[in-house]
Amino acid sequence: MLTGVLAVRRREEVTILPATRKCFTDEQLGAMRANIQRNTPPERYAEWMSWMFPLLNINELTDTFVGLKKSAPAPVFENMARIAEQAISEERWKAVKAKVGL
Repeated sequence: MLTGVLAVRRREEVTILPATRKCFTDEQLGAMRANIQRNTPPERYAEWMSWMFPLLNINELTDTFVGLKKSAPAPVFENMARIAEQAISEERWKAVKAKVGL
């Protein structure tokens, strides 16, 4: 399975992201992301993040939680932190917490 996940991640980075950046501005992408987040039931979003967190490297996880800490309501932040703690290794979660200042 990991090979499949890595293949998908590679395809995203090599094909999908460059095409996306060519077709949309950062503002458009941000608006799309916000629209998806607003219109996705919390349970579904949590499920997606439980799949996504293990795929992110330490810098991506740190950036994610810095952004959440800065802008998300406390219950949302706490829920995402709970999901990350369950989805990634204890060692990685400790590193993220240290970098984010949690």
